[in-house]
Amino acid sequence: MEKYRKKVQMKRVLLALLVLTAVALSIYNVFFEGETEASGFSTGMLSGFRSGLAIGFASVAAIQMIFLGQALRDEKKLKVLYNREHDERLSAIRAKAGMPLLLITSVLMLIAAMIAGPLNIIVFYSLLVAASAQLLIGLGVKAYYLKKM
Repeated sequence: MEKYRKKVQMKRVLLALLVLTAVALSIYNVFFEGETEASGFSTGMLSGFRSGLAIGFASVAAIQMIFLGQALRDEKKLKVLYNREHDERLSAIRAKAGMPLLLITSVLMLIAAMIAGPLNIIVFYSLLVAASAQLLIGLGVKAYYLKKM
């Protein structure tokens, strides 16, 4: 269990780095990103999307850090977390739903959307819709296999 405890501590460190990065990006987006001449709905949406995504990542990572901290302090919660992470049924469901690859490609699409947004707003919207649809379909497939298995 000590090996797993160190793994959980490393997860907390990585989540803390994610929180700091997201906060830094939010601060940059609010204070240092200058107003462009072509301000409008699309420019505002792009800026708001960046801020919202950074705040969302920071919030989820902070909540996850709190849960991991509680598990580190309580041996029972740590065992429950270990059992949940190593559950064969859930692993099979994740594999059938294609979750690891689906999540990675969706996050990469969102990053590509943020990079391409200032260059071409149509590409931004297309990548945003495609990533959202991909995540919703993956969620539906996962829910189906949770009921079926």
